[in-house]
Amino acid sequence: MVFGADQRMTQAQAMRLNPKQWAFVGDTVYDLFLRTYVMTHTDYTLPKMHKLCVAHVSCRAQAQVLERIGALLTSQEEDIVRRSRKVRTHTTHKNADPADYAKATALEALFGFLYLTGQDARMEALMAVILKEE
Repeated sequence: MVFGADQRMTQAQAMRLNPKQWAFVGDTVYDLFLRTYVMTHTDYTLPKMHKLCVAHVSCRAQAQVLERIGALLTSQEEDIVRRSRKVRTHTTHKNADPADYAKATALEALFGFLYLTGQDARMEALMAVILKEE
């Protein structure tokens, strides 16, 4: 469910959250936004859409995405990514390189922040770049 702008946060409110909270929301938002974007911008079959989406939500894929869009980020977005990459986790993730995991968490945090602050157009613009090669 996507909430209206009146049910989201101001940037000041969102900046007071912990980067883990941005990533908590962003994990789902990224997946949902990716699926919605693929559904509305392609004419792929469902199996092909599913395969494309699954390939984009892996830890390594998200780390690569962050590297690819890094030059396009605003200074505020760079700050969000920087803060999120520094967050310490107390869990180990099998099949995930710690550096990739940090980047993937930062990407999810960025999408969480953008969603929480109602920046849907920005998410769509970034998603267009992310999926441009598809």
